[in-house]
Amino acid sequence: MITTIKTNFIFALICLLSIASSYAQLVHPGGWLNATDLSRIREKVASGEEPWASAWDDIENSGAGKNTRADVSTTITNDGAFQAQGEDAFRLAIKWVVTGDQDYATAGINIIDAWVDTVRGFDIKNTP
Repeated sequence: MITTIKTNFIFALICLLSIASSYAQLVHPGGWLNATDLSRIREKVASGEEPWASAWDDIENSGAGKNTRADVSTTITNDGAFQAQGEDAFRLAIKWVVTGDQDYATAGINIIDAWVDTVRGFDIKNTP
């Protein structure tokens, strides 16, 4: 079940980045955030309205930066790294939405591309 949740998280993240990308036109019936949600986030952060302003501060200080690089091997043996880097890519996508800084979008896409282009299997043991 944990693997399914993580897989769904990465799928939702890929959908978010694809929708947000200026060079992709993906219309997906589901996902965590739609275009209206993203516009609302951008507007609420810009106006300093709570709880968006505090959430933005948390995301901004999360450590996910423009030069984030994925730590990937052909077989996922550490589900924590998989989840953490998926969360980094998601935070980078939100940073791009709020700031409009293309470097954040590129860094998030690079993380996802590294995982997609490299991973060929899962071998996670001792996962609760």
